[in-house]
Amino acid sequence: MIKKIVTLLFFSLLVGISLQAQEGNTPEDRYLESTIEQRALDRKRWADLTEGINYTEKKQRQQKTTQDQGNPSSHSPDNPIFGEGTGTAIARFLLIVLGAIGIALLVRSMLGYGKAKDKKIKRNTNEGIDIQKIEENIHEADLEDYIGQAKAKGNYNLAIRLYYLAILKELSLRKDIKWKVDKTNNEYVREMRGHVLFPDFQGLTRIFERSWYGDSLLNQQIFNQLEPGFQHFIDRIALKAESTS
Repeated sequence: MIKKIVTLLFFSLLVGISLQAQEGNTPEDRYLESTIEQRALDRKRWADLTEGINYTEKKQRQQKTTQDQGNPSSHSPDNPIFGEGTGTAIARFLLIVLGAIGIALLVRSMLGYGKAKDKKIKRNTNEGIDIQKIEENIHEADLEDYIGQAKAKGNYNLAIRLYYLAILKELSLRKDIKWKVDKTNNEYVREMRGHVLFPDFQGLTRIFERSWYGDSLLNQQIFNQLEPGFQHFIDRIALKAESTS
């Protein structure tokens, strides 16, 4: 009995669909068979509605939208180059660069590369001459007297150092260099570039560095060969000052 009822209902459904198709009763059939009513274009109404519209800008926006849709990464918030990620990416890059520079400087300092030569005393100066105090008061120090003391006790390396300080003192008094206790010899050499006395000053600087920072002690014979160069340079500074005054 149930099987008959199901068969009857299924048959009735098929008949209904067939009849509906034959009568053209579907929405699609009704749309296709409908008559399109043509109306005249109200040009004045159209002009009022379209007044002030810039179709060029609209077209450009449409093209940009199409390009953005074709390249979704250009406006993705996850992109580290564009959008909200730009500031974060720049900050991260700067931190990495600064960190790398800091590490490089630390390693360089630990290994001693580029370290300026210490201007403090490296040799034993038991002659009662306080080089550090002289440097701190270089413009008031009587360097000629200290040089005489060092020579009298045979400390010729110290005498050369005092001669070099005498040169720096005179150049500073003449405003040819700016004296500072913590400046290196190379900084003074750079300040003297272009000066008429630069070649001689550079040569005397190298002599001082070899005698003071070197491993050998100067004897009187070698000192007697070096001393005139320092004395002559100090005299030239004074002559130059007189000629320009």
